[in-house]
Amino acid sequence: MGAVGVLNKSHADMLKLRDYPKILDHLAEYGLLEVIQTSSAQPGREGRLVLTSMGGNNLREIVPGVGEDIGGNCKVVETQWYDRASKTVKKVGVIFDLGAYIIRNQTEWTGGGPDIIEKLSYCKDIFISHHHLDHLDFIIPYIKRGLISPEHRLHMTPEVWEMAKDKLTKWGIKKDSPLMPKVNLLKDTGVIDIRDDRGRLRMSVAYGVDAVPHSAKDTPFIAYARNGKRILGSYMYLGDMRYDEDWFNVHDSLFWNPVELMTRHDPSLSKQSESLIPTYTEQDGTSVKRMGRSPRESQIVENCVFLLNECFPDKHVLIPIIGTNDGRRESGLQIANLTGRKVTSLGSAVEKIFAIGNKHGINPYKCQRPEAGKYTGIKDYLAWHAEQKDINATVYAGRTSGTVKEWFKNDKPGTIMAFLSGSQGTDIEKDSVTYKLSEGTSYFDADPETSSTALPADMKDWVVLLSQSAIPGNRDAQHRMVLRLAKRGACVLEPIDDGVCIHNAGNISARIKEKLFEHGKYVEAERNTLVIRQFPIHASGHGRNGDFRLWLNKLQAKYFGLHHTDDMESVQVAYDTIEKEGKKHPGRVFHNAEEIEIRLDSVKAIGKTHTSLILTREIAEEGKHYNKRLEAERVVVLDDRSPFYDAGLRGSANGVFKTEFGVEDIEDMRKAGHQSSNYKVVPIFSRSSQCEAKPPREFEYPSFSGGTWNPDNLPDNLKVA
Repeated sequence: MGAVGVLNKSHADMLKLRDYPKILDHLAEYGLLEVIQTSSAQPGREGRLVLTSMGGNNLREIVPGVGEDIGGNCKVVETQWYDRASKTVKKVGVIFDLGAYIIRNQTEWTGGGPDIIEKLSYCKDIFISHHHLDHLDFIIPYIKRGLISPEHRLHMTPEVWEMAKDKLTKWGIKKDSPLMPKVNLLKDTGVIDIRDDRGRLRMSVAYGVDAVPHSAKDTPFIAYARNGKRILGSYMYLGDMRYDEDWFNVHDSLFWNPVELMTRHDPSLSKQSESLIPTYTEQDGTSVKRMGRSPRESQIVENCVFLLNECFPDKHVLIPIIGTNDGRRESGLQIANLTGRKVTSLGSAVEKIFAIGNKHGINPYKCQRPEAGKYTGIKDYLAWHAEQKDINATVYAGRTSGTVKEWFKNDKPGTIMAFLSGSQGTDIEKDSVTYKLSEGTSYFDADPETSSTALPADMKDWVVLLSQSAIPGNRDAQHRMVLRLAKRGACVLEPIDDGVCIHNAGNISARIKEKLFEHGKYVEAERNTLVIRQFPIHASGHGRNGDFRLWLNKLQAKYFGLHHTDDMESVQVAYDTIEKEGKKHPGRVFHNAEEIEIRLDSVKAIGKTHTSLILTREIAEEGKHYNKRLEAERVVVLDDRSPFYDAGLRGSANGVFKTEFGVEDIEDMRKAGHQSSNYKVVPIFSRSSQCEAKPPREFEYPSFSGGTWNPDNLPDNLKVA
């Protein structure tokens, strides 16, 4: 009946409105968008690999404020084949990363992420490269709505899983929840084979834990499409990346030799070693337009140690960082050792990343991980580093400890280093320690007579070393926060490009100029601000053009492309660089929702799927970050990006169609009177809420396995119409 409705309305468009039929609108209205889910031609019996970026190649806005900035990283890699027995196309696939977008414009929605609803029916394995929100955080809505279910497996490192557990707990999903998918913790290097429902090998995924240098430890993957023993094509996913020789010196993973990695896993593949070299890979294009190399963490350590020892020896130090920056956590501990300052951390996100380091180690490729059950990772690392430098190790203590309270009460200036949450100054960070400090409402401003967590501090005794530059779009917000901190009396070091601005230096300006002049650096004075150029205090997680070139020569791949960019100029610079280095590229950049066929010796676009995304809104009590509720909807764009648009299927100009996303929120169900935890979650796919073809089906609502379920017994707000 839905098809009849589409035909009827298309006919009416032509006869009554004398207009080109808006078939896309009518397919969406009748819940039939799945019939044009792809415009790619049918695969052959042997099979093929198809790659689709569902987010991350953000060269065009999806809806206002979403889809044109970097974020929402998600790759779907499928083995597709035509099955003669069933006369249907079969698919087995994996998902690499499932990250969130950051919505910058004022809107009713607070977040967004990739739409992979249909993909989850045959992609049962989700691999996460690292714990940054634009690669990890959108697993949460899918798990909370039951779309990523116990039928699926999450693959990630123990450190990433610790971060994921913390985020899920805040959404009311604990590790023993019936919603929770299976979790496979990755270690070292390895290969995971994935078979179809008949047991035939259809895909192999190789991985190398922490192999890619980035601000967070990053695990890359290679997906090999297979038909039994035969390799059909392959795609290497690297996540975010910078080039760091220091990292490779301590952890040059076997992952960088994919032929050896795969033949160790399956010796019979040695006869097709050429097929084991990845056909296609995409490099991080965030900063490829910038010539030269990105600063390395070792440079940041050297510069910060010089500033603190020579210019600010009599100041305590506050270091605001992003709470997922593994690299800055390690370099910060080195700086603490080299400047003789005791260390603590303040703020939920930062305290969490230090707790993870205590449990799993700071850098296991330099200093071995603690034994299970022993939380000594920070102490062990400080001791190891001190031994390497032949100095005395400093100490770390948690914010709530009596030790830290004693430090703040009795220690003279120049002896404490505290890492703080919040570095960007945006509204999203209003609850962070640094933001509150700039507003005068932090731990440092609380009265110890009335607050047990108070750590009273005179800002004139402190220097704020903001060793984290502004994320694109946050520059103004971060600078406003810097000025507020300076007005409170603190001396603030703000990273600017590859230099640093020192605000509110006051009577120590002369000392700073003298010490830096002796160090070979000229200091420019602008009112009450000192500017030092070519003296970085921040190392980006994204490499520049020089890093890009080095990666081109390190990676084994037949074709190179670009992802993690929102800028066509970056694409042009990257492809010119690929050619100059004598490498091959596919001839163009691939947009989100384009389907890419990857053979052993070719990479080409073959069709499109729907351009769509999920919009979310979190609901929580004021000031609380736990047991949050989720509101969400699915948005499908009906424009020239739609499948078969070039074949005549059209919709309204810049049309957007909204549909459901998953089942009723579990919290809503409980508030409606359903206390049982014995439930089965059944996902909704692209059935429209405005569907006129037939009434909504009963299975679109939660069903309970305890006893017989009768829709008439549901509360009015959950009854089927």
